[in-house]
Amino acid sequence: MSSFVSRLRFLLLILVLLLANSIRAQVDAPHVNFEVSHSSLGKVSNAGILVSLFTFKNTGNAVLYILRTDHEKGVSVSLPQYGIQPNDTGSIIVYYTPDRKGKFNEKIMVYTNASDKPAVLTLSGDIKSLSASPQECYSFVLDNASQIKRPMCEGTVINKETKLPIAVAKVYIYSSNQLAGKTTTLNGDFALALNLGLYDFIATAEGYDTAYKYETYFNKNTARLIFELTPRKTRQDTPIVVKVTPLKKDTSVVVVVNPTPVDTPVVSRNKPGLLSYDEYKPNNIVFLIDVSSSMQGKERLPLLKISIEKMISQLRDIDKITVIIYSDKPRVLIPTTTADNKAAIYLGIDTLKAYGMTSGSKGLDMAYKLGVQSYIDDANNQIILATDGSFTLKSKDRRTVSKYASGITKKITLTTVGFGSSRTDLKNLEDLAAKGKGNYIYINSAELAERAILDEIKNNSKR
Repeated sequence: MSSFVSRLRFLLLILVLLLANSIRAQVDAPHVNFEVSHSSLGKVSNAGILVSLFTFKNTGNAVLYILRTDHEKGVSVSLPQYGIQPNDTGSIIVYYTPDRKGKFNEKIMVYTNASDKPAVLTLSGDIKSLSASPQECYSFVLDNASQIKRPMCEGTVINKETKLPIAVAKVYIYSSNQLAGKTTTLNGDFALALNLGLYDFIATAEGYDTAYKYETYFNKNTARLIFELTPRKTRQDTPIVVKVTPLKKDTSVVVVVNPTPVDTPVVSRNKPGLLSYDEYKPNNIVFLIDVSSSMQGKERLPLLKISIEKMISQLRDIDKITVIIYSDKPRVLIPTTTADNKAAIYLGIDTLKAYGMTSGSKGLDMAYKLGVQSYIDDANNQIILATDGSFTLKSKDRRTVSKYASGITKKITLTTVGFGSSRTDLKNLEDLAAKGKGNYIYINSAELAERAILDEIKNNSKR
């Protein structure tokens, strides 16, 4: 009897230990929670590439990793290439290219380290007609009914020295290394129908050097493109005089040789249209963007989008970008990623909409937390706070700003970007930027938006 009781106690002990280990594993495990797992696109006419953004949060207590996805042909997926910390958010971009009309219901199996079973994302809709161009791109992000596109891409080709237009110049437009369109100017101006997407532009004209604009994001906010072509100079070759001494004494012959031009390629990792690796340090930029209802209006959030997109267009693979939005509460819109992942960044910026009340304090805490996590030594580590100024910071927030600006731990500067007309609010932003050892920028026009944030990044990262 005592032997039976002993065995029973031993078995109970084993069960308790197994149960404890199971509970401990669950406590220390990551957990993926998608805000929306089904994106219904509805009826789509002239469909090309359909794009949807699925946002998720790690509600567990360990780092979450997206391992892989399974899906049918015609679907491609962009995944975060890093772990998602507890309570942080991430996003998965799904691209679907339909090959026939009719209803579709695509399933994407997302495997993570949170579970042996995949999370299931669903993309559905009804294709009424297909686009004649495979490069046409419709984005269904957050607001699944929105269709983000701009019909005409416009620009001018001019002589860089005289600033006069160049007639009969050619403009070639590439998407994913495939020719998406080409046009010829008559009076220096051009207009070509394009849709939302990332493009490389090449402008050429007889007698001029070629001009490039790489990785340019095109949408309804894209400003008019200006290509400046440098006239080719006529080569003035200097003859080389070679003195040849023959065998006979006291005689010589002078031979004049015209050199054959040899173009020696210069090996450089610098790319036209992007910041120079040699001139600018790496950047670690955390955007903290006010999307409260006070940011509505054409001279606020739309101008901010223009300014951010222009800056992103020139950043490199060594630069990091994080985007946090806040209204009632802060949320990570774009987890930290390198700036060569431009399509995903642009897509996220396009989703920005103003709504809700303003609460900036928690957003600033999150911005510094992520800024420290993505910190780059010997680089420009910077938070850019964009708002109309109508929020109140606590005294502890101001102490945090001063601590990081002084470089006591890791040096992170704070720049503020202001919109609107409230003198009191804008003065607060100016004071906050001074405390953060950054700059205060006021944007009230598209022309200023084109260069404001980009110039700030250049100034701060100049070697």
